[in-house]
Amino acid sequence: MNVPETSSFCREDSHERCPHWYGLGSDYVRLCRCACHTSCPVRGKKVSRELLRENCTCAGAPEWRVTEEKMKPHVEERRREFDRTVAQRREKVRAATASVERRPGASEADYRAKLARAYEERGIEPAAGELDLAAGTMCVSTGPPGLRTVQYLRVIGRWLSHLSKIGNSPEDSDGPAA
Repeated sequence: MNVPETSSFCREDSHERCPHWYGLGSDYVRLCRCACHTSCPVRGKKVSRELLRENCTCAGAPEWRVTEEKMKPHVEERRREFDRTVAQRREKVRAATASVERRPGASEADYRAKLARAYEERGIEPAAGELDLAAGTMCVSTGPPGLRTVQYLRVIGRWLSHLSKIGNSPEDSDGPAA
């Protein structure tokens, strides 16, 4: 995905309204690289949202701060709602996984089919690759003891590959505008 390096305000020549950021990274704010921000003390730094709020001197920052303060209760409620949903899903997944009988010699396909039924019974929509990874883990845990280490390494490799696909985000820096 190609992400612009300037905010929509600067792209539309509304520099006075630009809050100096255009997106969020995992733990930082993606800063607008427009030349209108050259006098801002946070320009060229990788900063958190809090540091940006406290230190940005750009023209659009005050309006952004007011809007953010107004939205804070709504954002916090959405966050609590999201956390509740995640916790409920986690419990359903634990129950589904616990309901699958483990037995030596069962294949990944056997476990995957049983997991699929258990998920369906509980109304859980599995994420891409979720059943395969869980089935692989179950298969290893009931496999021959002498091969478990090698098999666990294989499953861990699959997990890491899966995570790298869903958590892959480009690093960001705030260099001069091109």
